[in-house]
Amino acid sequence: MRVHHLVDSTSDYCAFLVADSIAMQHPRKRRFYFEAMWTRREECREIIKAAWGEGMGLETLNDIVARLKNCADDISRWNKAVFGQVPKKIQSKKNALNNLVLRDRDGSLGSEINDLMDSKEIMWHQRSKVQWMGLGDRNTKNFHSKAFQRKKKNIISRIMDGNGNWCDSNEGVANVAVSYFTKLYTTSHLSRIIEVTNAILTRVSGEMNQDLIKEFTKEEDQRVHYGGS
Repeated sequence: MRVHHLVDSTSDYCAFLVADSIAMQHPRKRRFYFEAMWTRREECREIIKAAWGEGMGLETLNDIVARLKNCADDISRWNKAVFGQVPKKIQSKKNALNNLVLRDRDGSLGSEINDLMDSKEIMWHQRSKVQWMGLGDRNTKNFHSKAFQRKKKNIISRIMDGNGNWCDSNEGVANVAVSYFTKLYTTSHLSRIIEVTNAILTRVSGEMNQDLIKEFTKEEDQRVHYGGS
């Protein structure tokens, strides 16, 4: 059991953290995810342009898949060099701030921590899929005002159909929405579909698929709901 004295760059108060022993975690290979915080750097755009080579040599889907992989690898290497591990960097800066809090005359260290916190906020904002939370809203009144404004904007009072006619009744708005998305997701004029599916890596085997689609039994239902063996 350990007690830590926490120093925060955005507050004059310090908190105590009582921590137990850290559980062991086994490392695992992470999938590539595009981080929204990367778009704050101009180098990101240049790396993507260089990886795709202005779209030259993209005759087949395999070419596109290979180019996507090269682009992801280049961005990952750049991210590791420029950003590294953002949470670890934040903790490192906080540890330094804890030692220099009384000697940080110009406030530069606190500014670095706040910049990294902004990057972390963007990263977890993207992961949480909370689209109504604006960037930069860490515990401020702007958080609530943005949510309220978004709520008002989400009300659809009328909508135009495909023929240019306005519909303002609930049934009319619903019919236009259903018609639009039905047309949008209806497949037509298929071409090169086999080539597309062949370029997708298989994750579920035939045997696994049979297990997934088979009828469940009463015993399985009871085992799931009541914890039976």
